Parts: sequence; structure tokens; C-alpha cells
Amino acid sequence: MHFRISTIEKLGETCIRFGEAAVIGGAATLFIKDFPAVVSAGGIFGGITLIWIGLLVFDGADQWGRKSQET
Repeated sequence: MHFRISTIEKLGETCIRFGEAAVIGGAATLFIKDFPAVVSAGGIFGGITLIWIGLLVFDGADQWGRKSQET
């Protein structure tokens, strides 16, 4: 089963957006007094990882997907 290139690109964009939100949330929690810094760092690291995965998926969409059939 092959997905369309546009579907794979949307998946990559979604991973990037989730990663951005995780980085912003992790950075914001650094300023909360009683919040563990390790958890904040984990959120930032996880967000960067999601962004990286999203970029890989978006870049590989041409190789993994099929073009939509135009009629």
C-alpha cells in the first residue's frame, strides 16, 4: 500500500508542528518555579527529535509515495 506524496508531506508537516509545540512548551516550563528542569529538557529534546523526523519524512515523500493519478 502506497500513500500519495501529498499525504506523506502532510505527515511530515504535522510532525514538525508537534515538534515546534514541544520545544515551545519545554522552554516555557523552564520558567516555572517548581517544575523539574529534566522534564523541560526532555520536552525540548523530544521536540527537536520530532522536527528532525518530520523533515526526514517530508524530504523522503518523493521516494516513498506515489503521484496522484490525474484524470
